[in-house]
Amino acid sequence: MAQSTALSVIDISRFHAPDADRDAFRAELRSAAHEVGLSYVTGNGVPAALREEVLSAARHFFTLPELKDIVSRWQAQALRVSREVLRALAAALGQDEGCFDQWFDDEAAVPVKIVSPDTTTEP
Repeated sequence: MAQSTALSVIDISRFHAPDADRDAFRAELRSAAHEVGLSYVTGNGVPAALREEVLSAARHFFTLPELKDIVSRWQAQALRVSREVLRALAAALGQDEGCFDQWFDDEAAVPVKIVSPDTTTEP
C-alpha cells in the first residue's frame, strides 16, 4: 500500500479546547508527524490583518536591491547548518554520518519562501 504524502490540516485550537477530544487530536498530530513530517496548522489565533501586514512587508523586502547578496549568504549558512543536522541525525540513527550526503551536493538549493494559504477556503 502506498503511503500518503499529502499534508494534513491540524487545528491547533483543539489542543486547549475544553470540549475537544484530546486523544483524537493527539493521534492526528502524531500521524501527521510520523507519516509526512509536516502539516498545515489552522486555528492558531494569528489575526488576518497581521498576516497581511507581514506579507506586505515581505513583498517590499524582496524588492530591495541588496537582498540577493544577503539571501545568498544566508542560504549558504542554512545549507551548512542543514548538512550538519543531517549528519548528526544520521549518527543518531546509527548510520554513517555521510549517508545523506548524496542527496545534498553542491547544487542543492535552499528554498526561501513565505507561504500564506488562502484563508477563505480549506486547504
